[in-house]
Amino acid sequence: MGKHAILSPSGADRWMTCPGSVSLSQGRPNPDSSYSAEGSDLHELGAVCLDEGTHAKEYIGQVVLASGVPLEGEGSRSGTVITEDRAAAVQVWLDLIRSYEGLGGSLLIESKVRLTWLTNEPDAEGTLDAAILRTDPELIIADAKYGMGEEVEVVGNRQLMIYAASLLEQHQLWEEYTTVRLVICQPRITTAPKEHVIRIEDLRAFCLEVKKAAIRVDAEPHVLVPSTKACRWCLAKSICPALTKVVEETMLEGLEATDATPPIPVARVTAAVAKFDPTKLAAAMDKTDLFEMFIKAVRAEVERRLLANEQIPGYKLVQGKRGNRKWIDSAEVETMLKSFRMTTEEIFDLSLISPTTAEKRLAKSHPIRWQKVAGMIIQSDGALSVAPEADKRPAISIEAPTFGLTVVLPEDGSDLV
Repeated sequence: MGKHAILSPSGADRWMTCPGSVSLSQGRPNPDSSYSAEGSDLHELGAVCLDEGTHAKEYIGQVVLASGVPLEGEGSRSGTVITEDRAAAVQVWLDLIRSYEGLGGSLLIESKVRLTWLTNEPDAEGTLDAAILRTDPELIIADAKYGMGEEVEVVGNRQLMIYAASLLEQHQLWEEYTTVRLVICQPRITTAPKEHVIRIEDLRAFCLEVKKAAIRVDAEPHVLVPSTKACRWCLAKSICPALTKVVEETMLEGLEATDATPPIPVARVTAAVAKFDPTKLAAAMDKTDLFEMFIKAVRAEVERRLLANEQIPGYKLVQGKRGNRKWIDSAEVETMLKSFRMTTEEIFDLSLISPTTAEKRLAKSHPIRWQKVAGMIIQSDGALSVAPEADKRPAISIEAPTFGLTVVLPEDGSDLV
């Protein structure tokens, strides 16, 4: 029986870039475990629906628990209650997979694939969300992401490429296909899937990169290479000496040599930052995501240790602001207020449904009505933000403000004297 891989496909961006992260992360707690648990349960619901030919909405109100999770004892949990929102997200995934299945071929759901051939990790295996073994020369590998945070890129997605290669290797299908279609479905971010097609020969070349990276993990267990991709999901970034060094060096970049010893006065740091030339400023900007991840991880680590009753010099746990007041039993309160002869308007705060809710209720069932309502929607432009030049969105050109003033120059040129 296989085991969950340490050199996992989902963590490939980390361990293929930073070999030392593997040993540094061992035994570290995962603060995002509740989100991953929900994701596992929603994957389970998707698998059940595809297996039984049902729709996600049929399970609203029910509790789903991913298979293989103990019902009692260490590591146990109660599962995820399927809400309307969760069911809608899973249904987007179901509709997508069923559309691919309609193209012909065999569907594999939550299929185990062996990884040892690629990473040399004994008994390692991973679970791919969905694969369609097409009758034409294109294999489809699809992955569902139920998070609401970061949008996942499909181009160059190491996780999907490892799954694709391992499936081809396990079933000896390398000669059956010429291309692989990689698909990312993130229904809570966008209902449109992301697709990217790669050639089999490019996938073979990628496998060589994976094998070399796996060898580095064993050969260079102390080599740490911080980067935005590698550090994003690393459990050890709050205690990583290499990341700490990058932050310190970048923060001190541009400071003039001085006999003064740290701590450096704030006024001097501010002056030094003000003198950053554009090149140095851009170099610092390149690392801001890394800094923010590091700061967030440090805060989480301090909180975790304080909650474990560990002393952190200079810090303590305090009670935060009390939450908003709410009813213990809304139905009981409603009944009581009605007994007071209060009207519906007095009991309830009524508000107009949002455009999103209106679209859900009208677009499919009453398309003509929806078109009439859709014409009454406005949407503000997104706020301006800084992005790297590689970003796909077009650059915004900002004109120098004139503040509504018109400058009139003397015709005799006296302004030049």
